Amino acid sequence: KPLGEEVYAAAKDGTISEVTYMWPRPGQTDPVVKVAYVTRIGDQVCAVGYYK
Repeated sequence: KPLGEEVYAAAKDGTISEVTYMWPRPGQTDPVVKVAYVTRIGDQVCAVGYYK
């Protein structure tokens, strides 16, 4: 499933969910594990992530 759909599906009002996926670091092409925390506020989704 596309990443945007996965993040959007995980985002729930009033809760913080974790989404783990593969994504390349800036300036690189090999994907590595990245973890994002997502929430929903009304019709907006907010995600903050870090590379492992």
